[in-house]
Amino acid sequence: MPCQLIPFPQELRPKLPTIIGNVDYHTLRERLEQIDAVLRDSGLERDFVQRALQRWTCSGKRLPTAAQQLKFQERARRALRCTILQTLLQEDYRGFSCQLAGHALYQWFCLIDALDAVRVPSKSQLQRFSRWLSAAELRAIHDGLLRKAVEEPKKLELKEALDLEAYFLDSTCLKANIHFPTDWVLLRDGVRTLMKATILIRDAGLRGRMEAPEAFLRRMNRLSMEMTQQARRAGSKKGRKRVLRQMKALVGVVQAHARRHRELLDRHWERTEWSRPQTEQVLRRIDAVLELLPRARKQAHERIIGGRQVANAEKILSLYDPDVRVIVRGKAGAEVEFGNTAILGENRQGIILDYALFRESAPAYSHLLFPSLVRVMEATGK
Repeated sequence: MPCQLIPFPQELRPKLPTIIGNVDYHTLRERLEQIDAVLRDSGLERDFVQRALQRWTCSGKRLPTAAQQLKFQERARRALRCTILQTLLQEDYRGFSCQLAGHALYQWFCLIDALDAVRVPSKSQLQRFSRWLSAAELRAIHDGLLRKAVEEPKKLELKEALDLEAYFLDSTCLKANIHFPTDWVLLRDGVRTLMKATILIRDAGLRGRMEAPEAFLRRMNRLSMEMTQQARRAGSKKGRKRVLRQMKALVGVVQAHARRHRELLDRHWERTEWSRPQTEQVLRRIDAVLELLPRARKQAHERIIGGRQVANAEKILSLYDPDVRVIVRGKAGAEVEFGNTAILGENRQGIILDYALFRESAPAYSHLLFPSLVRVMEATGK
């Protein structure tokens, strides 16, 4: 049975400042005001909050109080708006959190403006916001908005109904937010993540016998600088092999220390001030790196010491986003990109009617068009 939404209370909100002489600001403000009106008038925001609330109440063992439900509804609404604005600005989580802290217009759109203190979501919270609903639920919300644009354009203050006479489909690479995937840099990333997690565990009061974690970070930084300098020296191939062997040995020691501290935290987390969900967050961070780091070591060994190529399908490009793929584009300035293939279908008005993201390599265009048209017909009823 769907949960009943609690009406949001009317709160006093500061008035946006009057900005004179900046056309770009006024253009952005008008755009955000239009998006705000669509979210409210179309019922999209209400549908988003309703679906999130349904999942939240079903996952709990007991019904929440009215105050708890209202707080969750506000967070769900904020999650939708923050994700929309971050996508519009093409910012990463850290950069968007910083912009949100210092921009009154962004705070107004994301509903975090206040007369006294403004509470800005952290980068971790923004990442959780981006995964607030499943892909299937977001697809249903998107399809509902398209159907209203076809059947009730005046309700959305559209001049005309959605144009479905022509359909344009194209693919692109959704670039991953990663640095260039150099093999030995993956080892450096793994050591940094494991040792920073170990520092957190030790600061929480759980300590295993080991050298200070900061010492391992310094050693890896020195080896990284030495590896970078090898390209400028004679006999760089031998030098790179020597440095990589030292990196591999250091990674093995770091893995052992991180694994011991991970088990220590899992058994005795009650001794810390953390809750079990907070503990699980640290455990997942360690487990994800421990799972992929042996493959990264083997990959670096094959390419640098063995001098052998690794198939694209078997390459690890990031320890934090294992679904990233090598996309061969063959275009000027983008011969090869790192990310995932996405397709976008739009009409003459520039409205996105369909989308799809592929974890593996995308099939040929001839196999993409018909399924995309079927999805558009199911969404719009036309």
